[in-house]
Amino acid sequence: VAGRPAMKGSQRIGWDPLHKTLRSWVFDSEGGFAEGTWTCDADRWVVKTTGVTRDGKPASATSVTTRTAKDRMTWQSRDRVIGGERLPDVGPVHIVRTPPKAN
Repeated sequence: VAGRPAMKGSQRIGWDPLHKTLRSWVFDSEGGFAEGTWTCDADRWVVKTTGVTRDGKPASATSVTTRTAKDRMTWQSRDRVIGGERLPDVGPVHIVRTPPKAN
C-alpha cells in the first residue's frame, strides 16, 4: 500500500464470563495490539476498542458492524484516536456474502 507492505492482523473473539460480554483481542504484524468490548444493539454490533501501536502510542476506536440485509452488512470505524491525535472516520464499507458456487 503506497509502496509499503500491507499490515496484517488477527483477531480473537470470545465470551468473557466474568463481565458477561463478548470481548476481542487484535494483534497486528507491526507489533501493535488492542482489546475490545462488544455490545449488540438491534441489528448492529458496536465494539469499543483500546490498544497501543508498536511504538507505544495509545490508540482507541469504535467499530460498528450493521446487518443491512440477509447477506449484507456495513462496517465503519469511528472516534479513532492514536497518540492523542484524532483520525478521520472510516467507512461505511459495504460487505456482501457471496453464496458458494453450485457443483
